[in-house]
Amino acid sequence: MAPSIELILEGNSHDARRARRAVLELLGDGPTVVFVSDAVLLTSELVTNAALHTKGPGALRASFANGVLRVEVSDGSPHVPTVTARGSTSVGGHGLRLIDAVAYRWGANPEPGGKTVWFELVV
Repeated sequence: MAPSIELILEGNSHDARRARRAVLELLGDGPTVVFVSDAVLLTSELVTNAALHTKGPGALRASFANGVLRVEVSDGSPHVPTVTARGSTSVGGHGLRLIDAVAYRWGANPEPGGKTVWFELVV
């Protein structure tokens, strides 16, 4: 069974810090500093987006096996996020552009009662 974690997100400013710590613990000492830094940054982006753009609790799930980290953040909003256009002057929405640039792949899955946004990084 792959090492994994699950956290209930309360929808507040403490969620991102708790999520970063949990992912750091999940990864342990094996991956490179760059991989860990990317994992922590992208996790923080997903969790912060959920806290800023949705109401109420959510969940973070992450697993790390065979050199692949998968992080999922579920929330109660049915709105699937989109990447802002490069050069956009709008406030917000740039975190997904970062995820799109750094992650091996990412996506958003509508679900009953909300959605799950996820990314994968490969060692």
